[in-house]
Amino acid sequence: MYSEIFLAFFSNMRTLKIFVSEVEASLYLSQKRRLENNDFEDLLTLVFVAHKANPESWPLEPELLELAEERVGKNLEISKVEDGHNEVSIFVGSESGKRIQQLSNMVKGMSMHSGQREILFQSSLISAIVFLELTISRLLHCHITEYPDSASIKDKPLSLEEIRSLGTLEEAEKYLIDREVESIMFSGLSGWTSYFKKKIKLPHRDFADLHDDLVEISQRRNLLVHNGGIVNSIYLRNVHSKYTQGVEVGDKIEISREYIDGAITIIELVGAYFILEMWKKAIKICPERVDTVMGEAYLQMLDNNWRPAKYMFRYLLSESGIQAESKLMSQINYWQCMKWNGEYEEIKTEMENADFSAYSGKFQLALAALKSDKDAFFSILDSIVPSEIQVEDVLEWPLFREMRGYPEFDHFAAKHGVMSDAEVATSVCNGEP
Repeated sequence: MYSEIFLAFFSNMRTLKIFVSEVEASLYLSQKRRLENNDFEDLLTLVFVAHKANPESWPLEPELLELAEERVGKNLEISKVEDGHNEVSIFVGSESGKRIQQLSNMVKGMSMHSGQREILFQSSLISAIVFLELTISRLLHCHITEYPDSASIKDKPLSLEEIRSLGTLEEAEKYLIDREVESIMFSGLSGWTSYFKKKIKLPHRDFADLHDDLVEISQRRNLLVHNGGIVNSIYLRNVHSKYTQGVEVGDKIEISREYIDGAITIIELVGAYFILEMWKKAIKICPERVDTVMGEAYLQMLDNNWRPAKYMFRYLLSESGIQAESKLMSQINYWQCMKWNGEYEEIKTEMENADFSAYSGKFQLALAALKSDKDAFFSILDSIVPSEIQVEDVLEWPLFREMRGYPEFDHFAAKHGVMSDAEVATSVCNGEP
């Protein structure tokens, strides 16, 4: 059950990320085609008006500004009006009604594109929270079903009408569990996190680092759903001050691609924490858990999601009963997550003092890659392929991506009849299959 919950959660989150990327790319292409359908003077007019409205946000090179003044500026009357609330309205007049209409259509098209991206990011944030809440609900169901006394299910009253409608003892128990879980979830983020901490007594250390971020994400979702995205006093009261600098009641919140990417990462980390801690509480030693987490962590690395991958590999290092080779592989992958996430200095001393001479060649190869030791890497590589590591693994493992950029790797790839990264990039650019 816990394996299925874990895999379903990360499958949902991965699908959501793909959806965001693909829809955003589609919107970009649509906007690009729309702009390409306009002639040069239409685009020049739009850029010129934007520059006049806000020179700092829309700077123009002197040559381009001079050209715009000459080609379109003399036919436009541009005026700015401030309303006293830092809002600026731009009025554009022209002897050419056609030019104004063209400009208006372009602005409407760009505004629509901006609105579509805003809706995409807002709906994605709401969906991410829903996936997390669904996961938390399923964990609570598992726990209370296994340990009904933890929720005092035996003491919960049922009316005669409810008993008659439910029919059996099993259905009555299920109904009480459903009602208890619903009650916990309706108490909100603070309610269910408190339940896990006080009732189930999960260790709080890892979640403490994520708590403030999750509260802000949840409160922002509430603003979108219940207040049209307008900041209110509830948001300012509940969210840590580090997120609200310069934010006032009545401001409209914005959700950028950077924000949604960061929010999804936080939600993935929170989901991983609760699932894995509940799984460990239910089953202390579990080879299936090791395999499941190892597989998902590797997929996270392939997607360059270093924080979730790092969390999973660190978790595996503390697993009871994990085999020695799996633990060593988890250590290597934890180090590479730190490296690619910009945290190399934190592990540099530990890693450089590591002695893998007693281990097989693939682990020595991995350590050489971690240390960016090109000479050591290529002196080992040929001798252990394919006896200890397959060519496909050398081509795919993110750990070797730095080494795949060297000419020596091109020679290795050619020797084994495969394309190097550089050749793949060249073929893609040339439109080759």
